[in-house]
Amino acid sequence: MNLINLRTEIETALVDELGQYVLSNGTSTPAISVRAEGEDLPPGTSVEGVECVIMRYPRQQIIRQYANVRAFDIYTAYLVDWDSENGLQESVHLLSDLYPQLVLNSVSTQRDAGPNHQVRMEFRFNPE
Repeated sequence: MNLINLRTEIETALVDELGQYVLSNGTSTPAISVRAEGEDLPPGTSVEGVECVIMRYPRQQIIRQYANVRAFDIYTAYLVDWDSENGLQESVHLLSDLYPQLVLNSVSTQRDAGPNHQVRMEFRFNPE
């Protein structure tokens, strides 16, 4: 699995769940992005509803075995709820069905300081 395929699959699975990015020129696009750690959205961009942020670079988990060394690519992504009316339950359910090996962790958020809910997800794939 590569990053482009992962992003496409997630966007397809969450087509009815994703919110919108509203760009500085007033146009909107689905709220899913690929970013490096510490990279922000372009200036003037706002988020409405559920956002999915996929980290650009996977980490590798090396599994040592007797004759072989295997490495798994682990992509990290975040579901962020900027609108408490929707929540993340349906989005998490859809992705858990699509990726049975998905590891989920709730992220603590401060209600008055941004998102209402946030979930950290780890997608683990055998290298191709």
